[in-house]
Amino acid sequence: MTIKIVNFDLKYIEKLIKLDLELVDKYKTKYSNEQWNEKNFSKELPKKFQFSKIIINKINNDEKLIGFVIVSDKNEFKDQEIHIHRFGIAEEYQFRGYGKKLLEELIHICLSENFNSITLNVNENNYSAINFYKKNHFKKVGKISDNLKMKRDLV
Repeated sequence: MTIKIVNFDLKYIEKLIKLDLELVDKYKTKYSNEQWNEKNFSKELPKKFQFSKIIINKINNDEKLIGFVIVSDKNEFKDQEIHIHRFGIAEEYQFRGYGKKLLEELIHICLSENFNSITLNVNENNYSAINFYKKNHFKKVGKISDNLKMKRDLV
């Protein structure tokens, strides 16, 4: 068994859709109000394919997708900001450090590319995700509908 973080690649689209569906079904609106489909995952966004990552568990010749982070350069306020659109870890791999490793990889990339911050929206009832983000230095900066807007400054 080998766990590795690799660049987002559309060759994993079916596995991404399957894992996203599992997370939506398991956590209902705490994770997301809707499942992403092929169109969502393959949509071109600034820096999406350079910065988004997935975690693979390779057993023999089989690759199991265990997590992903889908991001883009929002650049809303011209302040070099990356936005997390989707972040998920398969249930059987949660609370084992893989989410932290995935986030650390994203932070490392953002720092090397001179980004100032990372933002995301999370359902206000998703307490485990909110606690995860708080532990990783994200702060609440607003609210949009039933989602909290959170931000981590990198500089």
